Amino acid sequence: MKIMLAQDYFLSDTHAFSLFSSRDQEMADIHGHDFHEIVIVKEGCGFHIINDRVNLVFKGDFFFVSANDIHYYESTRHLSLINILLRRDGEFQFVKSLLPLLMQLQTQTRERPASLNEATLARVVQLAGEIHSKTDDDYDSTYFVTTEAILLTIVGMLMENSVRLPRGGRYDDKKRRLLRSIRDNLQQAVIWEHLAEECAIPKRTLYRFIKEFTGFTPDQFVQRYRLLKAQELLRTTERSVASIARACGFSSLPRLTEAYSRFFQHSPSAEREKRTVA
Repeated sequence: MKIMLAQDYFLSDTHAFSLFSSRDQEMADIHGHDFHEIVIVKEGCGFHIINDRVNLVFKGDFFFVSANDIHYYESTRHLSLINILLRRDGEFQFVKSLLPLLMQLQTQTRERPASLNEATLARVVQLAGEIHSKTDDDYDSTYFVTTEAILLTIVGMLMENSVRLPRGGRYDDKKRRLLRSIRDNLQQAVIWEHLAEECAIPKRTLYRFIKEFTGFTPDQFVQRYRLLKAQELLRTTERSVASIARACGFSSLPRLTEAYSRFFQHSPSAEREKRTVA
C-alpha cells in the first residue's frame, strides 16, 4: 500500500497546509498519507471507500480523511475534487490552531459525507481559486496571513454545513435529491417510477441523468453500490452473509453470491475468509 508523504505535496516546510484541485479523478489504488485531508467534490460522482466503508459521493459533498485512514476511489465519473492537505503537526503562522475544528469536522463526516448547497459550493470554489492565485508569490507574512485567513473561512463554511446536513432541503436541486435518495435507501427495492415522482423528474429524464452522470444504467449503478456495500459489511461486521444480503437489498443469499462472485471474482464467504487470514 502506498503512503503519500507531506514532503512531496507541500510547497515548503513552512506551509501548514496545501491545496490542490483535480479534474477527472481516476480510480485510485488503496493508499494512506502522513497528513490530514479535507476533500470537497466540485463535480461528478464516484464511490469513496475509507477504512473499508463505502460512500457514494457527488457534487457538493465533503468529508475528512485523517492521517490514520486508508482510502481509495472506485467507479468514478468526471469526479473533480478540491483537496486541502494539512500537516498532522503543522504550525500555522497566524492561525492559532485548527485542530479542534478539524476533529469536529472528522466526527461530523465519519459515517457519511456532508453536503454544501450550490451557492456555498460556488463560494468555496472561488476561495480555493484565490489560494491558488497566491502560490507564485513570495512566501512572506502577507502571503501567509492571506491564505490562512481564506482557509479559516473555508473551514468555517464546512463546519456550518456539517452540522446542518441538507437532506432533501430547500437548497437541493432535483438531481442531487435523486442521488441522495438512492444513497439513503439502499436496502429498499428501487421503484424508479416512484423515485421519479418523488424527485419531480420524468422517468425518461431520470434514466438519462443517471446514465450520463455515473456511466451506468440505473439498475447497474444500484447493483454496483449494493455490492460495494456488501463488501464493506463483510469486512467490518460479524453479520451473517444472509443478513448482509437482505441489508443490501438482495432478494436472497444466492442472488448476492452470484452477483458478488461475478463482480469481485470470489464469493462473499471467500471475502470473509480473506479478512480472517489478514
